[in-house]
Amino acid sequence: MLRTVKAAALFVVCIFFSTHSRSQSSLKLPTVSPLPGDIKMLVADYPSRFSNVIGDEIAKNPQSTDYNCSVKITGAENSVITLYSSATGGKCSWAGEMLVTENFNEAKKKYKTLYTQLNNIQVTDAAGSFHFKGKYDEPTEAKKFAGSVLSPDKTVPGFTMLRMEVSLQYELLEWKVKILLYDKEREDNERGKTTE
Repeated sequence: MLRTVKAAALFVVCIFFSTHSRSQSSLKLPTVSPLPGDIKMLVADYPSRFSNVIGDEIAKNPQSTDYNCSVKITGAENSVITLYSSATGGKCSWAGEMLVTENFNEAKKKYKTLYTQLNNIQVTDAAGSFHFKGKYDEPTEAKKFAGSVLSPDKTVPGFTMLRMEVSLQYELLEWKVKILLYDKEREDNERGKTTE
């Protein structure tokens, strides 16, 4: 009788563990995109005008020079760093093309996914820590352009004028989804320099 009880107990334990292990193997863990980490790396290099990620020169224009980005950004089909010449110190920008498609709904979905991944992203630097935050600009097929601009939520030296933008734009029969990092020139209500 003791043998029968042991065998039954062993059978129940085996069934429990096989059922439990099967339920764990079907458990789907959320995948974490490496894109926010790549963007944080670019933001960290922003104060040095992207000097650590500048690749080969692509084009030289009278007021700017375009370079390939030497680092592969997750999901980017291509990415370009632009340095602008200026008498008061050059400005810079980074642009990554994340999707090109003829399908508006596919582009809209990618745009929303990128916004969700990057809104509230935390960046920590020796100068301090901040989050990028901004409102979602709802795209419509009729509008042909949407841009969600994310700004640092507090003043940190070296990053005050940095903006991140997720954009969706219709160009030449295609929808393009991009991520942009750039210098904001001035506030909308601030006057620019005037010469007399």
